[in-house]
Amino acid sequence: MNGYAVRKLRKIAGLSALEYLI
Repeated sequence: MNGYAVRKLRKIAGLSALEYLI
């Protein structure tokens, strides 16, 4: 996997975490 895919997955995970906190 390239850095772009990893960054995209981490971004999605971060958004999911924010939604969970809200």
